[in-house]
Amino acid sequence: MDNNKINFDSYEKTDYKNYSLEKLSEFISDALQSEATPTEIYSTIITTLKKEVDYHDVCRKQAQDILDLMQDKGDSNLDLGQDYGQSFISAAFNDTISLENDDKTIKFPTRY
Repeated sequence: MDNNKINFDSYEKTDYKNYSLEKLSEFISDALQSEATPTEIYSTIITTLKKEVDYHDVCRKQAQDILDLMQDKGDSNLDLGQDYGQSFISAAFNDTISLENDDKTIKFPTRY
C-alpha cells in the first residue's frame, strides 16, 4: 500500500456524513424555532423513520422474491403479476402506508 496516496472514498463518505448530520442539526433547529409543537416534531421524526423501515422492508421482500426465483425455489405464493412493483413505485407519491391489506400485500404511499 502506498502511504502517499489519499483515500478519497473514505474522505467522501466522511464528508457526506458530516454534511447530512449538519443538515439534520439545521432542520432540528429550524423546527424548534417554528410554530411546531414538541409533539409535532416528535411525530414527524417517528413517521419518517417508520416510512423508511416500511420502504426497506418492501425492497427486501422484492429482492428475496427475485432471489427465490433465481434459485428456482418454485414458491407458489409469489405475486409476480403486472401490479407486483406498483406498491413499491407508487409509495413515493402518497404519505399513507398500510402494512397489510386483504391480499397480504403492503400498500405504499404513491410517491415510492
